[in-house]
Amino acid sequence: MKELLNLDKLNDWLHDFLKDHAQGTARSYLSSVGMFVGHLNQKLQDEDEAIFDNDKSEMFKIKIQQIWTPEERYKSHQPSTSRFHEPKTDKEIEDMQSKKFADSTMSKIKWATTLFKQWKSTRNIRANDPNVGLSQIRVDLAEMSLDELNYSISRFICEVRKTDGTEYPSYTFYSLVICLQLYMDTLGYNHIFLSDSSFIQIKNSLDNVMKLRAEVRVPKKKRPKKFLWRRKS
Repeated sequence: MKELLNLDKLNDWLHDFLKDHAQGTARSYLSSVGMFVGHLNQKLQDEDEAIFDNDKSEMFKIKIQQIWTPEERYKSHQPSTSRFHEPKTDKEIEDMQSKKFADSTMSKIKWATTLFKQWKSTRNIRANDPNVGLSQIRVDLAEMSLDELNYSISRFICEVRKTDGTEYPSYTFYSLVICLQLYMDTLGYNHIFLSDSSFIQIKNSLDNVMKLRAEVRVPKKKRPKKFLWRRKS
């Protein structure tokens, strides 16, 4: 059994053992040496050749330190990488940046852009009639210039209605404008429709439409006043 004391052999055993039992720091490596001693004793008990005892454990720890190469000692002092996630690829970063908002917000953005596309398509069909006097909107929303955004969104606000032909409440128009702005934001633009002077036409159209909807809103029924006292007879 003398060959088992060969340091290269012991080093191989130690590395295999610590790989399964240590946590990656120098202290945890050394604290596992005692377990390794017991592991060797268990390994050799069939031959009744327990070659290490507790008195020799400290000497063995020193010998293990001598076996480690400088590179191994350096690695043993490095922080564990388990506290960090796997490195992100460029594609993963792009996907994260393209989704800046919560799912509920993205759903509203999709609703607004879909409604805008439907309005544009319907309007362009009507514009084919020369007697109507309308100009077609040929550019996609994502590719519109500032002037084209002003022109199309201001008209969209004034013309859009529910599928049953009834009017939207005033706050819905505000939501539509904000959602279209957020859509442009997902594309990398920094448009602010309601405070940037470049979009004054959008702001004015929204203000007028919201005021108009508020004026035509069905008034609440007046309830008879309840008197808290009765006139004495």
